[in-house]
Order: sequence, then C-alpha cells, then structure tokens
Amino acid sequence: MLVIGGNKASEIGWHPILKWNHEQFGDFLSKRDTRLMVLGYSFRDEHINDAIAAAADSGSLRLFIIDPDGVDVLDKDYRRKLVWTDSTDRGPLFNRLRDHLIGRQGSHCETCSVAITSSTGR
Repeated sequence: MLVIGGNKASEIGWHPILKWNHEQFGDFLSKRDTRLMVLGYSFRDEHINDAIAAAADSGSLRLFIIDPDGVDVLDKDYRRKLVWTDSTDRGPLFNRLRDHLIGRQGSHCETCSVAITSSTGR
C-alpha cells in the first residue's frame, strides 16, 4: 500500500499494517546505538521526520545522509537561499539533528559538531 498526499500521518493511522510499520520504524530507531543511513529521502514527510528526531532526542541515534545537497537536505529554507549571512541560522530539523550526523573525515560543517559530507561545500 502506498500513501500519497498531504495527510499521510492520518492515513497511516487508519490502516493497521501501515500503523504497525510506522511504530516498528520508531521502535527500531530508538534502540541503543542505532545508525541510520538515509539515501534519497527529501525530509518532507513530517511523520517520518518526527520518528527520526524523537530517536535522536533519546540520544543514541546517529545519521549518515547521502544526498546531492549533503546535510542541507535537512533544511529546505536554507537550501533555497542564494546568500547565507549566518551559517548558524538553520531550520528546526537541522538544529535538532546536527549533533547526530556522521560522515567522512575531511569535510566539516561549521555549525555541526562532527565531520559531515556536503556536495555544495556549505
């Protein structure tokens, strides 16, 4: 079953198998020392973002993001700006997840506490 449209969280609640899958996703993310590799996800589904952020808030989730925009995919508004006057002025999802990002050595984001990969050089 595929859920499309703008009210996915509500639709998931109506279908037992989708609700169970979403609960399992959150449960697995919340396990101790969990690592999540994210490939090709735009971070535009709030119900998925909430599950990822809740697991990060618990302290043990680490994220590795593979995207043409690097970690900037976490911040839709930041990606659209042509001029960045303050690199610490990021969106709420980026701010919530930044301390949980992992990546390759040699590339570093000034606003992150760990090395990360960003194809845009920001």
